[in-house]
Amino acid sequence: MPTGSVTVDGSVTGQLTGTRTIGPLTLTSSAAQAQTTQVVLANGFNTITVPSTSCVCAVIAFAAASTVTKTLKGVTGDTGIVLATTGFAVLTWVSGSAPATFGITTSGADTGNTTEILFF
Repeated sequence: MPTGSVTVDGSVTGQLTGTRTIGPLTLTSSAAQAQTTQVVLANGFNTITVPSTSCVCAVIAFAAASTVTKTLKGVTGDTGIVLATTGFAVLTWVSGSAPATFGITTSGADTGNTTEILFF
């Protein structure tokens, strides 16, 4: 079984109180996936299927040229969480408790822009 890890490390400088550092925060998996899903997000609700294994994380990388608003949803109709139009998002869950699916709702078709989702 492949292993994997995702590490987040960051800092904010220039504050009156000095520099604030977070991390490194590392999530490891002894049952990592080598699965990547690539999708051009359509207008509206897009269902993303999570591998039926014990993966613990999904890294969602949005195309740098994307301009559509994206909202993370569990199901159609919930309020969701607005994500950045570009960059990335990291979703984590308890090993063995991965959701079967999650949704990304967009404000328009993301034509020509591929979103890549890596499962660990």
